[in-house]
Amino acid sequence: MKSSSLWQRPHLMVGAVVWCALALALAGCGRSLHIDEPNPAVADAEACQTLISGLPDTLGDHDRREVKSRYVAAYGDPAVIIRCGVTEPVEFGPLSSCQRINGVDWFVPDNQIADAEATLVATTVGRTPQVELTIPPAHRPPDAELVDLSNAIKSQTRSDKPCV
Repeated sequence: MKSSSLWQRPHLMVGAVVWCALALALAGCGRSLHIDEPNPAVADAEACQTLISGLPDTLGDHDRREVKSRYVAAYGDPAVIIRCGVTEPVEFGPLSSCQRINGVDWFVPDNQIADAEATLVATTVGRTPQVELTIPPAHRPPDAELVDLSNAIKSQTRSDKPCV
């Protein structure tokens, strides 16, 4: 009686090993992102959905990734994350400084600016709804991302008051 064991058929064994290796490699490519979903105010939810759905396929030189949220977008690996409908950062105050990029004011905590190894979290100031951009250290400085995103934000959000 013949056995159909892979061990007795080397060509099938090699094929099985190749398929297993390929499956493991592809499993790493499809990592899902866990991103805390913002909870925008009811008045901001529609604007956030419009902003996020209208973002480009690339941001800087990063390709857009699939995210299961109406209020979040992600690009690249490690992911550059955009969240719409966030609240004002606790570090932001009347004496905080802002950077204006293409007509959009951004606040970044001073300690993140000074530490090139820190994840940078930039939040729009004086716009409704507020948008947050998270840049991992591997993608710093975020010049191209801030320019690309500022253009989209300027057209999809309203300016309440500039950061002074």
